[in-house]
Amino acid sequence: MRPFAGHWSARASERGHRPRRGMLAGHPSRQRAARHVEHLARAVLPSDRTLETGRSRHEIPGGYTAEMSAAPIAEDERAILGVLDSLVGQSEVRQELDRVGSRLEERLEADQSSLLVWEPVDLSLYGGPIPDGIRSSWVFVLRANANSGAERHPNSIQRVMSLRGSADLQTQVGQQPGDAWTSNRLVSQPTAALEDRWLSIPCGVWHQGVMGGENWVVVSFHTALAQDLIEERPASRRGETLQRTYIPRGQS
Repeated sequence: MRPFAGHWSARASERGHRPRRGMLAGHPSRQRAARHVEHLARAVLPSDRTLETGRSRHEIPGGYTAEMSAAPIAEDERAILGVLDSLVGQSEVRQELDRVGSRLEERLEADQSSLLVWEPVDLSLYGGPIPDGIRSSWVFVLRANANSGAERHPNSIQRVMSLRGSADLQTQVGQQPGDAWTSNRLVSQPTAALEDRWLSIPCGVWHQGVMGGENWVVVSFHTALAQDLIEERPASRRGETLQRTYIPRGQS
């Protein structure tokens, strides 16, 4: 894989944490999770791995551990997501985001070494009032049949919506290497529940996308300005990390 475009800097994690890779076939709703376990296992796990079903924690042969997500969305956060969902759902806005997504998929196809590509979207596209604190918007395309790898944003809250395709956007709230990943299966059907299409990721929370057989196109809102948004990834088992900005320093 070629070096990431953008600005990188080395940094030691204050908590000495290096995320652990993990995969889970699951669904945000516990009531529906059992019906999805086999389907996701075939989509994102090698065929020789199976899932042990349980109440909330899953042990996967090969060293992976993960848990199903069941945490409800807080009322104030649901209100923010509802406003963003209405803005994204406008016909002209959706058409433009789809055009950006298609353009990015062409870039991804042309560069087989990249796992993901992105483009900032001017907030003026959305027309109506943007919720307080939102400073930038993006479209990302993540490659099919891939794991994007662990990352986190130390200076931004991320709110992401599945625009086209589906994937498991896993999060890891714990800070110990053995802590499990939590599965958040997101889909793009407009009629799906808000929590099945959107995910809010607080500052500093590790996350990774696990894609099945199709590219995953998402729209993402951040509380950091586009030129200031930092992505941080693990760099060593000693807890060191690398940071980059999606827009290289000096570019606007």
